[in-house]
Amino acid sequence: MKQAAELGVPEDSIIAEEQAYSTYTNATYTKELLKERDIRSAIIVTNDYHMRRTKFIFEKVYHDSNINLTYATAPSHYQFATWWNDEESKQMLWKEYVKLVGYYFLYWNK
Repeated sequence: MKQAAELGVPEDSIIAEEQAYSTYTNATYTKELLKERDIRSAIIVTNDYHMRRTKFIFEKVYHDSNINLTYATAPSHYQFATWWNDEESKQMLWKEYVKLVGYYFLYWNK
C-alpha cells in the first residue's frame, strides 16, 4: 500500500485486504470488499513469481462477479532468467510450484 501511494496512486483508491491467510482467502475477502463498494474493476498486484497462482485463484473466485480484474507484477528477489544459479530463487520456485499443484487440487472444481 505504501509503495502504491509513493508511486502516485491516490490513497483513497487503495483498498488493502488485511484478513487473508492464503491466496484463496485474499481473493474471497477482496471480492467482498469490492462488492460492498460497488467497484467494477481492480488491479491485482503480487510478486512476479506468485502471479500464476494468484491469477488462477482470482479467476476462479471472480468468474461470476462481473468485476474486471487486471494483473500487475511487483519486482521480487526471484531471478527468472537464472533461477538455477540463485538459492533463494530455487526455493521460491519450488515452493510456488508445490503450492500451485496444491491449489489446483483444492480449488479446480470450485
